[in-house]
Amino acid sequence: MKKLWVKIFAWVALVAFVGIIILSAAMSSVYAAKSSSQIKKEMDAAKKEKSAAASQHEALDAEITKVSEKIHNLEVDINNNQIKIDQTAKELEEAKAKSEEQNQSYITRVKYMIENGDQTYLEMLSTSSSLTDFLNRVEIVKMVSEYDKNLLDTLKATEEKIQTLANELEQTQQTLNANKASLESNKAALNSKIAQNEERQKKLESDIAAYQKAYEQAKKQEAAAWASAQSKISTNTKFVGGQFGWPSASSSLITSGYGRRLHPILGTYRGHSGLDIGAAYGTNVLAANDGTVIVAGYNSGGYGNYVIIDHGGGYTTLYGHNSSLCVSAGQKVKRGTVIAKCGSTGLSSGPHIHFEIRINGSPVNPLPYVQK
Repeated sequence: MKKLWVKIFAWVALVAFVGIIILSAAMSSVYAAKSSSQIKKEMDAAKKEKSAAASQHEALDAEITKVSEKIHNLEVDINNNQIKIDQTAKELEEAKAKSEEQNQSYITRVKYMIENGDQTYLEMLSTSSSLTDFLNRVEIVKMVSEYDKNLLDTLKATEEKIQTLANELEQTQQTLNANKASLESNKAALNSKIAQNEERQKKLESDIAAYQKAYEQAKKQEAAAWASAQSKISTNTKFVGGQFGWPSASSSLITSGYGRRLHPILGTYRGHSGLDIGAAYGTNVLAANDGTVIVAGYNSGGYGNYVIIDHGGGYTTLYGHNSSLCVSAGQKVKRGTVIAKCGSTGLSSGPHIHFEIRINGSPVNPLPYVQK
């Protein structure tokens, strides 16, 4: 029986492993099938969504902090109110005790006077030294009785006042507890949103990682394009000579220079093998020097529609991200010839000309070689 379970477990593990491999392959094929412009758009969207999720997370954290402070303040109020309730309850018990004691005293006196009224008056009359003394004694008895009644009324009023206060405090406590329960429910809902937000950010990070992988694949395709172009570069010719011309007649604006830079799409620092020249969509892209077009096509990596021109002596120039091409491979061109139209194909964040100069296949900073 034990061996059977071991076999079942082994088969389940094998199926799961194969499933993971198939899923990974499927995901890779999905990204591979997409153009770099699609990858760019989806990566942009994922980055924006991640940024929005991060901002939302901060807002939720700030809201939870406020709610937590309110809950804390309510707890302080509830504790303080409970102290008042306990003190009022104690005072109410004492007031009731005093009121009851006075009431019993008053009842006893009245009862005694009713039951022994005549006898009491006769005793006061017989023991009085005079009529005036008798009247004074009667007045004293009345004053005592009146005092007892007034004191009892005062005690009853105090008892009622304390009872009213106790009722108000209890009502306040109920309101405070209800408010606290509402805030705690609100806090729980916010915590749930934060948990969902964190899951969302994790997914976005996973998506961005996938896009990153796709981008790396695109870079490999760019490298493959250059490797393919290398075989077409002439090896026994001389450089045509002179400085290279500027590849745009409509713009001299450099939006991104040669060398290490913060990638406009990936948001990470990477090497930039050329210059980005900001130009309007559809404007002319010009050949920087005389030469032969060795590549004119689409690169599914970062270049999009691109052109490579061989200028002899191991010198080549590349023009990327074009909206359309105006030359074909094998065509001879002169400096200033319109070879393409500016665009934003490939891994691009907007219309511009990506311009490279390479010597024996290695990229160099174009600026020292060009004349605007």
